[in-house]
Amino acid sequence: MKKFKHTIVGGGIAGLLASILIKKQNPDDSVCLIETEDKCGGLLKSIKSSQGYEFDYGTHILGETGIKELDEILMPTMPSNNWSTLPILKSGNVVNGYYHKMSQLLYARALPESVLEKATYQLLSADHKKAKQANNLQEYCYDMYGETFTEKLFKPLMKKLINKELEDIHPSALQLFGYNRLIIGPAQMMKTLKKTPLLDNILGFESYNEGVSSLNNYYPKHGKGIGLWVDDLVEKATALNVKFLLNTKINSICYNKNKINTLTLSNHEYPRIEVENLIWTAPLFPLIKLAGLDFTSKYKPSFSRVILHNFVFDQPFDTHNFHVYCNDPNMKSFRITLYSNIAEAGEINGPNRCTIEVLSNDKLNNDITNSEILQMENNILAELKTMGIITLSTNTLYRSTVITNDGFPAFTNDFVNELSRQKNCVNENIENIQLLGKASANNFFMADVLVEVFNTYNCQN
Repeated sequence: MKKFKHTIVGGGIAGLLASILIKKQNPDDSVCLIETEDKCGGLLKSIKSSQGYEFDYGTHILGETGIKELDEILMPTMPSNNWSTLPILKSGNVVNGYYHKMSQLLYARALPESVLEKATYQLLSADHKKAKQANNLQEYCYDMYGETFTEKLFKPLMKKLINKELEDIHPSALQLFGYNRLIIGPAQMMKTLKKTPLLDNILGFESYNEGVSSLNNYYPKHGKGIGLWVDDLVEKATALNVKFLLNTKINSICYNKNKINTLTLSNHEYPRIEVENLIWTAPLFPLIKLAGLDFTSKYKPSFSRVILHNFVFDQPFDTHNFHVYCNDPNMKSFRITLYSNIAEAGEINGPNRCTIEVLSNDKLNNDITNSEILQMENNILAELKTMGIITLSTNTLYRSTVITNDGFPAFTNDFVNELSRQKNCVNENIENIQLLGKASANNFFMADVLVEVFNTYNCQN
């Protein structure tokens, strides 16, 4: 039976970075990474069609963290023939039928004038400090933004995305979707209002050209997807002699005297491995069940299915945006990634490709027919034309749809409490374990996860 000094479960970005950091700090330590899929990356992977088109599974752009040592590991060496440098992320959003092309922040200014006037007065008059004591998202929105913005903007939007009422949703849910800042007026008005500290956190600049971070972002050139970055990290880990066990599931766990001692795997080369230090980056409930810990689940999470519609068109997009966020509750589209727009000046980033993410709460049969998928795709194409992202004369050269079973969890209070209970159960019962990424339940944005992993092993060094 093979023994590894460090066994990492989960080949997402947290597991990959942990493997690299451990080997850099302790080159002689043996490190094994277990991943159930045939490739690492989790949502950070790209899909390549038989025609050679690449689409991202999740629409992630690589961004610097501001930590020099970490960025030297993660970021591509620039200048590079394979990567575009993106000082500004040119995103737009659609609200109430209006397409604001200069910011991804919620363009509340598109609401009817009488509604906006009333909502703005309530927002400016609100006791924003009271929101810190909110028990749910409805209380938070009422205290922070006022009744009208809550009812006319946030309530229908969150219903579209996770199909839950505001009183059931955790107060921090807006941040997950980037909805915590609003644009309620013209550029100069927003600049003036943001000078007030309390308003600065809930209002945004009218344009992405203002308040620009000094940190750069990167995306692959030549029609490649973000999976190129994951491939680079896997190469770095492999060069450091990290052992990857792909297509491998954990069948059983030997748990004794508050430690995980061995893992039985669905791997012919390593059917059983001895564990010294376990780093767990995957969801916690399978670990709790396999280890036989005393835990009673009080909540079964619900998920919005993530549906990815991939298209290639015969004409360029009728917008310069990298991403467009569709915040119209009457449309299915959520986030639209326009790959061919994500490029340096003069660099053509492949054909006119795009991915439209839909967070669906509809019950879809596993045996959904091709005609049903075709209808879904046609509805999305109609939305792209309505929003003005493609012209009426644009023709489709390629289309495909990917439907996931368990996608985005409904970020309810019950869900957050269940994650906390699972985490406490594991930490109280298992001594030789480190929880990172999804398992730590501390961070949900990629940059925050990367910093968490770096700080964990930088402090241990």
